[in-house]
Amino acid sequence: MLRLLPCLLLAAALPATAGDTLRCGNTLVTQGMSEEQVFAKCGAPANKSVRTEPVMSSDRDGNRYQSGERVMHRWLYQRSPAQFDAVLVFEGGMLSAIELQN
Repeated sequence: MLRLLPCLLLAAALPATAGDTLRCGNTLVTQGMSEEQVFAKCGAPANKSVRTEPVMSSDRDGNRYQSGERVMHRWLYQRSPAQFDAVLVFEGGMLSAIELQN
């Protein structure tokens, strides 16, 4: 039992992944939908943020360099008390990930 405790604590600290679908009211949103489609189905999020991450590449000699940037729009939806809040991640205007916040 004591061996399981660290694993349970680690799992509780990590965001859960919802997979590729999320229920908004009576409809589902899925990865690949546009920001406009998600907004039409789920309404306005409680919060929006933008993250920029470097895109790294390697040359023939194995040297790494920044070859570009990824811009991710993150929308937070606060759901009912019985459900985890959801963060929808968009890249290039398309839904690329659904994360559940525990």
